[in-house]
Amino acid sequence: MTIRWRVVRVMVTAIGIVSGWGMITPGHAQTFTEVGASLGMDVVGPGAAWGDYDNDGDLDLYVANRGGPNRLYRNNRVEGQSGGLTAGVTFTEVGASAGVNDIDGHGVGWGDYDNDGNLDLFVASFGEPNRLYRNNRVEGQPSELTAGVTFTDIAPDLGMAASGIFGSAASWGDYDNDGDLDLYVGNFEAPNLFYRNEGNTNRWVNITLRGTKSNRSAVGTVVTAVTGTKRQRRDVDGGSGFCSQPSLPVEFGFGQTTMMVDSLIIRWPSGIVQVLTNVARTNSSRSSRKGPPAGSPL
Repeated sequence: MTIRWRVVRVMVTAIGIVSGWGMITPGHAQTFTEVGASLGMDVVGPGAAWGDYDNDGDLDLYVANRGGPNRLYRNNRVEGQSGGLTAGVTFTEVGASAGVNDIDGHGVGWGDYDNDGNLDLFVASFGEPNRLYRNNRVEGQPSELTAGVTFTDIAPDLGMAASGIFGSAASWGDYDNDGDLDLYVGNFEAPNLFYRNEGNTNRWVNITLRGTKSNRSAVGTVVTAVTGTKRQRRDVDGGSGFCSQPSLPVEFGFGQTTMMVDSLIIRWPSGIVQVLTNVARTNSSRSSRKGPPAGSPL
């Protein structure tokens, strides 16, 4: 199966999308505790992005580390474990074993560019070749083996390495609404790059959310797509990578076989959980608003 890309060069004077936080609940005291050092994650890097690359339901972290190897921190949280970091959640640095520890990364973004149901990773490098890491996870792979998920850099094969350019930022989004993710790369003192994904025959669903009780952009919402025994997680992200933000709609890929999504579980920032069953036929887009009132039947 072949994915082809078309590149459009664009020159702008500045990157206009700024990284942001999710919404803080009004009227509630919010506190934070610095735990990076205790988790072995106290590294300096310009770009970082969260994504569930192993489809186990929790967020893993990739850190672009200018001046040294990039890092991939796999979240070791056990399915069904209650609580957050206080419950003993740990991370393991797996960049080398996963094949994603090249040096001098800057911008970074997760996205399932080939719609096979696994998050792939693009890294814009500062003076080094850009990387597009294809996720090699096998459909149906037992969960205990996800610790061994590996990636292959296919940027040279697709003409996306852009060697010798100082890549600063990268964002995924389906700008032409054809069901696959396109890529915009911001460069330092060089024309920016806009890659249009020419697609393949894998199936997909795109979800656009609008909050009413939650913030209108639905930033902070977690959407889980369930098909048989497989679950995929996507988060509506208010800022990621370096000076970047991915598109607000969330995109799911399903490979060749899935014709109907069994259910969509939408966890809104307001606390409302919305469950939609047999509602999304693949190769389609769907919109949803806020969810039902708290406590109502789903």
